[in-house]
Amino acid sequence: QNRFIPSGALLDLQSYQNSRFGSCIAAVPDLNQDSYNDLVVGAPLEDEHQGAIYIFLGFEETILKKYKQRIAAADLAPGLMYFGCSIHGQLDLNEDGLVDLAVGSLGNAVLLWSRSVVQINASIRFEPPKINIFTKDCKRNGKDATCMSAFICFTAVFLSAHFQTASVALRYNTTIDERRYTPRAHLDESGERHTQKELVLLAGQEHCDRLHFHVLDTADYVKPVTFSIDYELEHLENGPMLDDGWPTSLRVLVPFWNGCNEDEHCVPDLVLDARSDVPSAMEYCRRALRRAPPDCSAFTLSFDTSISVIESSRRRVAVEAVLENRGENAYSTVLNISFSRNLQFASLIPKDDTDINIDCMTEDKHPNKKVCNVSYPFFRAKAKVAFRLDFEFSKSIFLQSLEIYLVAN
Repeated sequence: QNRFIPSGALLDLQSYQNSRFGSCIAAVPDLNQDSYNDLVVGAPLEDEHQGAIYIFLGFEETILKKYKQRIAAADLAPGLMYFGCSIHGQLDLNEDGLVDLAVGSLGNAVLLWSRSVVQINASIRFEPPKINIFTKDCKRNGKDATCMSAFICFTAVFLSAHFQTASVALRYNTTIDERRYTPRAHLDESGERHTQKELVLLAGQEHCDRLHFHVLDTADYVKPVTFSIDYELEHLENGPMLDDGWPTSLRVLVPFWNGCNEDEHCVPDLVLDARSDVPSAMEYCRRALRRAPPDCSAFTLSFDTSISVIESSRRRVAVEAVLENRGENAYSTVLNISFSRNLQFASLIPKDDTDINIDCMTEDKHPNKKVCNVSYPFFRAKAKVAFRLDFEFSKSIFLQSLEIYLVAN
């Protein structure tokens, strides 16, 4: 009866032949402090008989097939030969609570100290939690800005119980809107989007740095601002090492407050009122023909009540319009203007003294359409803007009527 069942083979570097990989094998207690025992395999003839050892990590009831670390004699000291011909890993030789390795070579024994493993937990919180663009509470570079604080916090957790009073040096980078060509926020300290800092963490104690930053006017208030931190141990060659597979970066989004109810859903109510200066049949009768109301009533009987009259001498048409938002903030408000081919768009001029901008664009494929952004990126609640549209009659296209459509959404 077979007492053993094959479950795979451990893998070394495929480039080495006749390395005697596996001529020495040692089971060792938990080297990476994950509660699973590990395995060290010697290959004393690798590197032209200088030798090397391979460390394989245990996981649950098996050994991971791919080695985690390769230690070559050539990287330790000159003159070592047949390194890995014998391995012992059961004792804590330097009394730091971690099992160390003793590796034999020709005429030498090499002691390898184990390193403690640490996990770094990172978090970011903001004060206030959302960017309020409606309240400019500071000035930066002479401009009104929204000022905020980011609290970047780290906690070091050592996996070995013997290191609960230890410390570790950390280096981290902070970047705002890393994937945008132009960031929407800047750090107060440097005026840039990026900063680097160093700190020392005590085991189990949270350390927080406060970074002041500000947001100026931007065209995009919809997508949140991204805060990114990337961190690493400051001394990579000695001291503790990061737990393999533990995150070393964090991305956090800080949203813009949209000025609406607590449900974060804006419900605008856009109302558009427009009137052209083309007179109705009744108005034309009274003003142009100067007839009395009774006569004009008889005159208009032959017209539909919605019909307007255009005199042949007229060269321009004007439309007076008012756009009002009776609801909550309206984001990406657009005014669509379309008109018949016998008209040419001349101008759109806001009336009165208003800070609401209306920017119009023309598409080459649709010369008789205009798409206008109203107070981009958002049209405030209870805001109102009056404007005048001017059109000129085409000198080459003549139609029996004209049409002008205005739609706000």
